[in-house]
Amino acid sequence: MNSLRWAAVLFDFGGTLDGDGIHWSRRFDSTFRSMELSYAPEALDDVFRASERVVNSDPAVKAMNLPAVIRYQCALMLRDLGHPTEAVADEAGRRLTLETRDYLARNSAVLRLLKGRVKTGILSNFTGNLEIILREEGLLALVDSVFDSAVVGLRKPDPAFFRHALATLGAAPGETAMVGDSVDMDLRPAGALGLSTVWIQGVIPRATDFRPDHTLESVREFPSLWGETI
Repeated sequence: MNSLRWAAVLFDFGGTLDGDGIHWSRRFDSTFRSMELSYAPEALDDVFRASERVVNSDPAVKAMNLPAVIRYQCALMLRDLGHPTEAVADEAGRRLTLETRDYLARNSAVLRLLKGRVKTGILSNFTGNLEIILREEGLLALVDSVFDSAVVGLRKPDPAFFRHALATLGAAPGETAMVGDSVDMDLRPAGALGLSTVWIQGVIPRATDFRPDHTLESVREFPSLWGETI
């Protein structure tokens, strides 16, 4: 018997399935610091945001797989942080790709557990290449639908993006959970529509005025909400 309380589950990708609540800017910073690269700490966030704008606007990104897009963003950020050499970008990209694949491998166990029991979708503000990444990393076959903002033409927190996903899955808001790391992009808009909200906060507590229905450290804890483990 299906013991889940939901008929459908939507997962965010960036920062959730690929990072368990750790923001990408922090992951870039941690990797660069582990390589003993020097730069002003206050520069990191601005450089990250600038690289995000480039990645989101470059049409070539739509054809990139996971290692390629990570390496590309590393090169953009490292150039602006004063470390423009190809070898440094290669090594940073290699480390972050391995780390990301570790998160995806662990969290794919949750998708595998849900497959065939509930409808599942990945709802992400992305760059047109989410299906490429999911296919190469072995996750695409584990979900029913993928909603890449650059493909759909809608972005979170627009309620229309969530409604589009619900309609595609054939699920009602009250029988659907949204699992994500961002309060403002994932949880507030989902909760306003009547979805259950599951916050992947990460291992470091974060302050928020939003009250999610459930707060977890990692995606792998999600099955504990209905009494299962992986």
